Amino acid sequence: MRISTYLASLLAAIALSACGGGGSSSTPVPPAPAAITSQPAAQSVTAGQSVTFTVAASGSGLTYQWQRNGADVAGATAASYTFTPQLADNGSSWTVIVKSGISTLASTPAILTVKAAPGITLFAGALGGQGNLDGKPGRLFFARAVAVAPNGVVYLPDNGRMRTATMGTDGTATLATAPGLVIDGRTLAIDADGNRYDLFGRSVRKTTPAGVESFVAGVADQLGNADGMGTAARFGDPGALAFDKVGNLYVTDLYYRSVRKIAPSGATTTLATGVDVDRYISVDGAGNVLVATATVLRRIAPNGTVSVLAGVEQPAGALATPVDGSGSAARFGSISGVAADADGTVYVSDSGLIRKVTAAGVVTTLAGKTGPCKAADGKGNQACLDGLAGLALDKAGNLFAACSEVLRKITPDGTVSTVSGKAAEYDVVNGSLVSPPLNFVRGLAIDSKGEVLALGDVVYKVGKDGSVKPAGLATVTPAGSPIRYFLAGANFGGSMVAFSGGAISRVNADGSLTWLAGKEGDMRVADGSAAEARFNSVAHAQFDTAGNLYLYDAVRLPNASHMQSVLRKLTPAGVVSTVQQTSYLLDSVDARGNSHVLEANTAKFGQDLVRLAPDGTRTVLLFYGYGGIDAVPVAIAVDRDGNVYVAEGSGGTSVVVRKVKPDGSSSIILGKAGSYGVELGPLPGSLAQIQAMAVDKDGVLYIASEQAILRITQ
Repeated sequence: MRISTYLASLLAAIALSACGGGGSSSTPVPPAPAAITSQPAAQSVTAGQSVTFTVAASGSGLTYQWQRNGADVAGATAASYTFTPQLADNGSSWTVIVKSGISTLASTPAILTVKAAPGITLFAGALGGQGNLDGKPGRLFFARAVAVAPNGVVYLPDNGRMRTATMGTDGTATLATAPGLVIDGRTLAIDADGNRYDLFGRSVRKTTPAGVESFVAGVADQLGNADGMGTAARFGDPGALAFDKVGNLYVTDLYYRSVRKIAPSGATTTLATGVDVDRYISVDGAGNVLVATATVLRRIAPNGTVSVLAGVEQPAGALATPVDGSGSAARFGSISGVAADADGTVYVSDSGLIRKVTAAGVVTTLAGKTGPCKAADGKGNQACLDGLAGLALDKAGNLFAACSEVLRKITPDGTVSTVSGKAAEYDVVNGSLVSPPLNFVRGLAIDSKGEVLALGDVVYKVGKDGSVKPAGLATVTPAGSPIRYFLAGANFGGSMVAFSGGAISRVNADGSLTWLAGKEGDMRVADGSAAEARFNSVAHAQFDTAGNLYLYDAVRLPNASHMQSVLRKLTPAGVVSTVQQTSYLLDSVDARGNSHVLEANTAKFGQDLVRLAPDGTRTVLLFYGYGGIDAVPVAIAVDRDGNVYVAEGSGGTSVVVRKVKPDGSSSIILGKAGSYGVELGPLPGSLAQIQAMAVDKDGVLYIASEQAILRITQ
């Protein structure tokens, strides 16, 4: 019995010792489960700025895995995660999975808001077209002539300005604007010292590199056909200028069908008469003068002998097709530029082609293609030289071609590249040039889903990825009336409106139409109930927040001899009335139901920007005209806070956007005076002609310009 007690005690002691017991032992602690003590917080940042999500948690042996929209983010395995979001991250959901040895826990989602940095970005479409922007690639308005200075700088008269293009090592040029005005941009010549020569009326003007101007021959407003020294000479209709290698300047005179020669001394003599000339001239290394009409290239020897080098005259009004060949077997379609090199080879711009004519009169095609084509660079006939006009050669034998909105370079092997400017985008469909969908936008709206609607020839939906697709709406009614759509209340989550042969309808979500007023097929004008009302030619429509529909209609007022624009109102109860007789442009209403119109101010010979309150109160916010803002308003948009955005044009050379606050104070927020052509980047940027504008719920401004939609974050 005592042995059993002893053994039991001994075994118990051994067991206690094995468990670390005894007087110094403690109770074991089990692993702790994961617990989140501080959840990740929602963040709002500007694109390009870093953001940090952080979680605080407790538990044993914790690990972390951050997720974006439910998918693991590689390398994001700490309690905090820092990265630089882009606009594509806007609205993304961020969670973190926290694990301990015995549990897994997911945080609550944290939403990331990414705002665009203030500036102008391309939302959809393609940029290109006329402008006056300096830099790379810059913009050209309408370049028709070109000349190369001894230092290699290319000069182009462009819309009253002298532009320069300096070639860089990357094959493109930097545009700049030289001082002074250009009166006649159809021709330009540069001498060995870099002095520029152009035409000023019936005189020849010289401008030094320092900008000093003088007249070397003729008098601007005096017609004549006289040789003489300096301004004693007279011209009839000087058309083109070109230098020979010894400094003689040759001038075509269209009125007297002659070629004149101005010596370095300033003496003007007549080289040849009785020769058909135009605004195209060049001189080869032997002193032969090359002149052209539309279909004939002529060579005039230094002694004045005139001969036909290539081509044949066509009957007046006849169209010729370019054909390669020799002498009179060759054909030119419509010559628009001539440049001769030192060995007598002549390059001719002709109907979108660069033609090469040897000294023996053999004509071949170096580059370009005939017929409608989309502007493109490339070698030979891969290139499309839309708008091809003046030509000039540099010392390396490269041709520079003025192509209206762009400057092209053509290498001796026929490779064409664009060095300055940006051509407008066009497509070719069945052999005809077709404008892209966003080229003629007359309305913009942002619907309740945040999608951009663009009203052109049809209604387009513009995706957030920049895709442009037709909304799929019908173009005619079952009765055959064409349907004209208006975005109307779509910018406030409401519906569009359709006008079809006298009837006004609401556009439903499925594209079907619900009649509101008027009668299809009856386009008289009458107020009254929805059934009694008649509409003639609705050009704009807009809902206010109370459901009233305002329409800009053309009517013949009593005792008037012509149609006049009026503002008409269709209430939710179906009553039509004429509100205003002089309003001519109506756009979005604000959240308070205020409508905004631009109306003629006949007393001051200008236009008023007017706010019309729901109770009929009329407030003039701005006056455009003498004594007010010296600009032409071309489009307006209104945000939900009542700020009005007015696109203002000024003489076709600049476009700006003015923001008008509800109290009438205003400032220019977009564009620069004297600047034309879209320039992306920081505000104020630069703008081209604005066709339509809209503002979303966050105050982001969308503008239809060139062949694109711009997104402007303020």
